[in-house]
Amino acid sequence: MGAAVSAHNKAKYQNHWETVVSQELEDTLITLGFTMEDGSELYHTFREIDSDNGGEISVDEFHEFLGLTKTRFTDRVFGILDTDGSGMLDLKEFMIGIWNYCTYDLKLMSKFAFSIFDIDLEGELNLHECDALMRMLFDTEETDHDLIQLIDSDGSGSVTQDEFFAITESHPHMLQPALDMQRVLRTKFFGVKYWEKETKKRQKEFAAFDSLQNDARQSITEIVLIKYKAKQAEIQRLKDKRQRVFAMQEEAARIEAEQEQEVEKEILEERIADIRKSRVPEEEEELQAWDSLQLLHEQLTAPYTLDEIEEKRAKRAEMWAQYDDACEKARKTIQVKNEQRMDAAESDGKAKADDYLKSDTGKSLISFTTKTQYGVTVGQRWKEGNHMQRLLAPLLLPEHDQQLSLGTVLLTRVSNDPILNAIKAQEEQKVVKDYVYDEIDRVENINASTKKMREADMVEVKADFAMNAGSATTRWERLYVDKGDPESFYYYNLDTGETHEGECAICESCDSVIQAEDQRCFECNAPRSKRNRALFRSIDGLVGEAAMASLGL
Repeated sequence: MGAAVSAHNKAKYQNHWETVVSQELEDTLITLGFTMEDGSELYHTFREIDSDNGGEISVDEFHEFLGLTKTRFTDRVFGILDTDGSGMLDLKEFMIGIWNYCTYDLKLMSKFAFSIFDIDLEGELNLHECDALMRMLFDTEETDHDLIQLIDSDGSGSVTQDEFFAITESHPHMLQPALDMQRVLRTKFFGVKYWEKETKKRQKEFAAFDSLQNDARQSITEIVLIKYKAKQAEIQRLKDKRQRVFAMQEEAARIEAEQEQEVEKEILEERIADIRKSRVPEEEEELQAWDSLQLLHEQLTAPYTLDEIEEKRAKRAEMWAQYDDACEKARKTIQVKNEQRMDAAESDGKAKADDYLKSDTGKSLISFTTKTQYGVTVGQRWKEGNHMQRLLAPLLLPEHDQQLSLGTVLLTRVSNDPILNAIKAQEEQKVVKDYVYDEIDRVENINASTKKMREADMVEVKADFAMNAGSATTRWERLYVDKGDPESFYYYNLDTGETHEGECAICESCDSVIQAEDQRCFECNAPRSKRNRALFRSIDGLVGEAAMASLGL
């Protein structure tokens, strides 16, 4: 039963499942009614779908495994499985998402399809939205006119969620693409009969949470919370007990901390003073530039009205000019501090070498290398000497590296040859040179790493500011009808005069409006960045995400 998993991969991953993964996901398995064998089956399948072994499944891997053509609707289904909105599925999201979609009955499937375009959660769709829903479901450019007439049977020009379910209940072919995808998933994972049984269990146990008033994400969140709350109650009981046991210790620790606080404060103030003394002038200028940039950013994210749009755009131009200035000063600071470290590298290397040469290990090494080199030097000279010296020369030459010949040991015990001191000095200089080279190499790596890290920080700041305050070239402005009302905002396009009420996403590539639930821009086909998805989530999406985060999902 279920997706085929190769015997090779089962043998490879089974131990990891039994010893690590199954324990981490035990609560999830119990909540969803999966046995350990079911969980193991899903785990092995997950590893097979994860073709790049990244530990997460991408939307492309998901479609490829199921043999599905990627459409906006299949993207939305992936988005329902992707509870944290990261654009990827981890194992827990995969398990919860498969259970959730495969246990939809016709009523829940109808609710899911309806909610795709009921973004404002008013419980009603107009005919334009219904037309867009049908086109998304059937992946067509035009909708069958008969379908629209069927939906608007009363001629009101709109349909409520209850009316939509009543229509799909009597004409389920309207949801055929959604039902076909569910059958694909059910067939791949455990089989259709298994999920028909699980669907009946869901109808019995979780009907209250699957009401038409809850959207798909709210439903699965509430279901998971049933078990989670029970466990949290037990955890809280144990916490209360521990708090009573450790109350006296905590009070004692608080008193001790207060006594130490003053001492720590004095030490911290001394350290801050030392740090300020060590700053280069370029660093002070850089810090002032970043402070000025932050102030401009705060001013730009304040509420502006349409009458103030030119003032806002001028403020944005000033902010990005200040950003360029701060980056230029940052690079100057990096250059100066890197040069300082490099200037100190040679003296630091010599100091480290001096410490080493004074240590027992260093003295032992110099003694050994000096004697070895002395033996080689005398041995080579004796090879050209008189008859007795030529006979004794081989006794001074080592047979192997890191070996001191017996002849050299005896000779250095009785010899007062001045060349010994000269060789010792040469060997010490070799050690010093090695330490200096190593220190220079270390500093070069530090400098390169520091520069790379600071450049990455600057890119990160630029991205954050662009997402929060608008890029340097965006033509969209977030404006307010009433500055005193934080909910009265809307988006206005300076070129076209187009407006968009409520939260929306702006494409980072082509400056187009993106629906908050879409995984990519359908104007330029560019995928949305993780930052873009995180910033532009619907209010309910944020609530669902927070609930999932509280569960560790």
